[in-house]
Amino acid sequence: MKAALLENPYITLCTPPVLMVLQFITAVSLFDHGLPYWSSKDTLHSGLLLTAFFGLCLPAIPAILLGIRHILYGSNKVAPALGVAFNILYILGFGLFFVMVFLTQSLT
Repeated sequence: MKAALLENPYITLCTPPVLMVLQFITAVSLFDHGLPYWSSKDTLHSGLLLTAFFGLCLPAIPAILLGIRHILYGSNKVAPALGVAFNILYILGFGLFFVMVFLTQSLT
């Protein structure tokens, strides 16, 4: 498995779409269950879903580092460079989404 990760230049391109799908599923589960209030039952389940939702953006960082490794040592430079760009855009987009949600929530 280690060799497949280190030799596949397209793995960095696949990371953002997979993370988006997983975050969408987590967000739907979170909206279905509701945000935590004061009940310990709500807090535990929703807290775990919130942690999963925000934690799912973290695998993009090792994907960026893996893409940089592919750019430096691999023969195919275009796919890893696109993967690095997509992962950076994914992290920036998620951060912008996060900031905009809190801005719109604080303005109302």
